[in-house]
Amino acid sequence: MDASENLVTDFIIEINEYEQEVINSMRNILYKVIYNYNISKKSTALAKNDNTDIEIIKMFFAVKKIEGLSDSSLIAYKTELESLFSKINKSIKDIATNDVRYYLAISSKTASSVTLNNKRRILCTFFKFLEQEEYIIKNPMTRIKQIKEEKKIKAPFTSDELEKIRESCIDERDEALVEFLYSTGCRISEACGVDIEDIAFDKNEVKVFGKGKKERIVYINARAKIKIKNYIQERSCGPLFITCKRANGKYERLNSNSLRMIFNKIGKRAGIKNCHPHKMRRTMATKALRSGMKLDEVQKILGHEDIQTTTIYAETDMQDVKRKHEHLF
Repeated sequence: MDASENLVTDFIIEINEYEQEVINSMRNILYKVIYNYNISKKSTALAKNDNTDIEIIKMFFAVKKIEGLSDSSLIAYKTELESLFSKINKSIKDIATNDVRYYLAISSKTASSVTLNNKRRILCTFFKFLEQEEYIIKNPMTRIKQIKEEKKIKAPFTSDELEKIRESCIDERDEALVEFLYSTGCRISEACGVDIEDIAFDKNEVKVFGKGKKERIVYINARAKIKIKNYIQERSCGPLFITCKRANGKYERLNSNSLRMIFNKIGKRAGIKNCHPHKMRRTMATKALRSGMKLDEVQKILGHEDIQTTTIYAETDMQDVKRKHEHLF
């Protein structure tokens, strides 16, 4: 532990009687104040990334691309690393734990705990890669602990909201999208990648490619099957969700942002706040669990690597408690 970290530790011990929220704020302030000091003044001369840094970063993204990281995730990693290097003017090999703490401390002024943990997760992945590939000897993220988040239970759509969404669809594509998302519990990125050939109508099954381009089977119910067939009509191949107008003589596949905008517009017409596609995924998962489906079965449908991710949907909200209480009498 270096001198500056000792200073922070001693300071925290002295203010230990304060509430945890105050201690956290004071610690962040202290990290920011002492960042420019090596107990004596710390040099702030800019250190440009050398060619080695550039090659390391290129290698990192090449490996992640090969591992199947999605384009949106790669963009998120790029944005985060650019943000780090803009605040910490050091070569990659010289970045220490205190530098990362300083970066997270200044980020905490405008970022939520969830966002800070996302930043921490990306940096952990990056520096773990550097350590494994022996670009660095010491991983600066080893002592950076997860930030405590305020636990909020995110509610699914209610039955009334779901019906309002259905009533607010203005064409067959809207209807197919709503029922597909509700029945399968797919991520919006998975939905935009589905081809008509991926749907086995006789088995009510759909082949999708999730994170890491991993293939899995999801299921459509009778209502979704009808709406999808009404939408595709005579089409027998190609993208499931397409543009309304031709471009260069053909219909184009809708991307994630386009499908998200379509769904958001449906929500606005329905008068529902916070209406987004992922909430439909949550609704499907919650309904499945409340109907008695096992947690590991829901995990397989949703395509979660870690079952702990699935347990988020098993959180009991007060409406569920109330419903079960009413059934007692």
